[in-house]
Amino acid sequence: MTDIFNFAQTVAPARKKGTFVFCLAVCSLGLSIFASARQPTIISFDVPGATTTFPTSINSKGMITGFYFSSDNVYHGFLRTPDGTILTFDPSGSISTQPTSINSSGTVTGFYRDANFGEHGFLRTREGTITSFDPPDGSYTQPSGINSAGVITGSFSDASGGGGFLRARDGTYITVRSTAPSSINPAGEITGLSRNASGLHGFLRASDGEITIFDPPGAIFTNAISINPAGAITGWYINGDSFAGHGFLRNRNGTITTFDPPGSTFTHTAGINPSGAITGNYFDGVLQHGFLRTRGGMFSVFDPIGSLFTQTTGISASGTIGNYTDASFGVHGFVRVLLNQ
Repeated sequence: MTDIFNFAQTVAPARKKGTFVFCLAVCSLGLSIFASARQPTIISFDVPGATTTFPTSINSKGMITGFYFSSDNVYHGFLRTPDGTILTFDPSGSISTQPTSINSSGTVTGFYRDANFGEHGFLRTREGTITSFDPPDGSYTQPSGINSAGVITGSFSDASGGGGFLRARDGTYITVRSTAPSSINPAGEITGLSRNASGLHGFLRASDGEITIFDPPGAIFTNAISINPAGAITGWYINGDSFAGHGFLRNRNGTITTFDPPGSTFTHTAGINPSGAITGNYFDGVLQHGFLRTRGGMFSVFDPIGSLFTQTTGISASGTIGNYTDASFGVHGFVRVLLNQ
């Protein structure tokens, strides 16, 4: 396991006299302090009273949403502010709440289950007002993303099978059959899974409604996970030759680059931020670890201290989030912070 959490820097005292040696020592100290300041910091956290904590989305300000499992054996929603304050919430009538996405203003979307086991979408404003919603005739609604304009995308089911939906800020809907959207960017472009006679593929729905289906070379299954403001998409796919999972990056021009962290036997991506940094997880044959891939293609591997199993779930300009399992099989949330990642 790669250890990137030792921030201690040791500067040996100069044993020679002279201005040159003194300057060299001072410069070394300065570089050491700079390097330490640039190191990522991983903060572990739990919702008070939670038995498990699952962060799902982080915005540009460092606000985190997700859900937790409590002693009452029910999922509840939470919002964590950048200073570490945690607020919990549930829509009225919920017996299970799962927030999925938070936008730049702090508005949260997700879904909840009622006493009849129906699933409904919800919108929670930064002030705490919660509104429930469903697409017309939808019996099960699962929002997956919300952009800065308050436009929500996700999936629904109905008597005809359902598909994807787009909910405008005024509450009007557009439905897209045979799709399962996963992410929406500020321009209203959507990515996710699409289904046709040949299988499951990635898709891009442009803001004008045009849909493009795509797959990395050799893919028999493509899962597009996240789209950033520049229209770059990341996801993962299964190769038809090896049946192994690999990550991919699709640029706005349609060019697809595939990748795996060193030592990976199965790669799963979780998100891409505005600068093009990608986070995800990989399995090395024994354990699962988190990774960060820079826009230039460089990898950093990470695990919170004490983690046996690391699961990343999202990334923004302010950090990477996820959960990890410790030696006692407790599940905790974490945020990994690094400027300009």
